[in-house]
Amino acid sequence: MSYQGPTCTGCGGQGGYPDTTPTPEGGHTTVFRPCTTCGGRGHQ
Repeated sequence: MSYQGPTCTGCGGQGGYPDTTPTPEGGHTTVFRPCTTCGGRGHQ
């Protein structure tokens, strides 16, 4: 489940957004993914 974060701005992959990813152990971890589209949106 990815979502647009407040620091996700600009084009060319600048900025990014936090993304919570499940771990093999059954927990969750938060990673910081770069933007890949214009308009400050995350990928997909």
